[in-house]
Amino acid sequence: MIWDMIPLMKSRVWMLSLVSLVSTASASDMSDLLAEAQRAYIRNEYAAAKEKFEMVRKLDPSNRTANAYLRLIIAEEMKSGGKLTRNDTEESCKKLIMEKVDLREASLAEALEFLKQKAATVSGGKVVVNFVLQVDEQTQAKKVTLSVLKVPFSEVLRYVGDLADVQFKYEQYAVVVKPKAGAQPAPVVPVDPPGTVKIPGLN
Repeated sequence: MIWDMIPLMKSRVWMLSLVSLVSTASASDMSDLLAEAQRAYIRNEYAAAKEKFEMVRKLDPSNRTANAYLRLIIAEEMKSGGKLTRNDTEESCKKLIMEKVDLREASLAEALEFLKQKAATVSGGKVVVNFVLQVDEQTQAKKVTLSVLKVPFSEVLRYVGDLADVQFKYEQYAVVVKPKAGAQPAPVVPVDPPGTVKIPGLN
């Protein structure tokens, strides 16, 4: 009798082991899928992210991370009329964290060139920020002194804009630099014609 039960016991042990392996594999697969979905969201690939988060939710309907991201994506879809149209340049600048930025008496033009190179270095070449300057040479020459730690790239630009009296408009493939609204133009200093001599009391 006992000997007859041994094969049955072995079969049950084998089935339990198989169930355990399948559960472990499923948990591992779901974790990988969730990580892929988050990476897609960070890269602004919202359609792919939504699809992967929905797959995670099918495996685990109570997964808080997947549900939270899906709520964000759905809310964004509703705001944009069902189509996600986020500005990739602005989103990239907001998500790129600058560990340290130290500018000392740099001109605005020099500061922007430095920040462009810094963004490429920090992101490993994934974030390329192209600046289009729509300001005069005098504004480009304005001096900027700034020292910040661990702030988003977009915040660094905001600080620079405050210091140089310019504003940044995020376009799809570039950041346009314009004079700040309401900023007064630099006064024009008259230049004396060649050969003119100023005589005190007569000018």
